Parts: sequence; structure tokens; C-alpha cells
Amino acid sequence: NVSYFFRADTSVFHDIYGKTNDKITERFQSPDPEKMSSINVKVSVIKVGQHYVVDLILESGALVRRMEVKGDHCKFDFLSAGAYRLRILEDANGNGIQDMGDFVKKILPERVLNVGGVGAESVIHLREGWDIEQEVKLNELFK
Repeated sequence: NVSYFFRADTSVFHDIYGKTNDKITERFQSPDPEKMSSINVKVSVIKVGQHYVVDLILESGALVRRMEVKGDHCKFDFLSAGAYRLRILEDANGNGIQDMGDFVKKILPERVLNVGGVGAESVIHLREGWDIEQEVKLNELFK
């Protein structure tokens, strides 16, 4: 909950075309840590040698954060109050992104599924100061 002030004079920053910035003056305040929330995703029944990536997305569909599952959980800290969804990628090659497959090599696309389906039951409503634990059983999700 600290106020910050950022100022950059003219021509401090240059882009790849050689253009420079105008004078920048911005004030902003960091959020109060007491009002921030977290979601701890506990993952069970992980296939040996399989990699998983969890996406935290807003209810509107915008990606907030992406995190690889290390061990049996991943934690999303410092979240604002709001409505979120979880999406899990079964990352076969461990590169951290969804691969679309290859028709010629007969490789299927990597599977991505929403936790809890696509309806209202999949939405996680997060309030200020909440710490939520969400359990995901991968053997039920990726049948």
C-alpha cells in the first residue's frame, strides 16, 4: 500500500525505429497486501513423466497467469477480487505451450480442459483477503 511516482524525461527511451518518447509522468499505488487473495491449486493423480500447465483466466477469458505444475500444486498469489476460471494443459513435450499436433506425423494436439466444465460451476469467485484451495483430480479431468 505504497505510493510510487515514475518520471522519464523526453528522449530517454528509443524504439526499434529510432523514435523517442515524450515526457512521462505517472503516479501509481501498490495494492494493500491485506486485500489481495490467492488460489492454491492442488493437483492429484499425476501421470508419471507427464507435464501439466495451469492457466488462471478471468471470467471474460483473458489470461491472468500461466504456471507449470511442480510437484502436486501451484499457487497464484496477489490476486485482486473477482471471478476466475482454471484451465489445464496436458503438456506432452514439456515446452509449456499448447502444440497443435502434426497431421503428417499423426501427432494429436495437446489437450486443454477447463476445470469444472464451461458453465457457472467452473467460476471461482474470489473476495478480498481470501485464500482458496482448489483440488483438481487429473484422472477424472483427462479421461
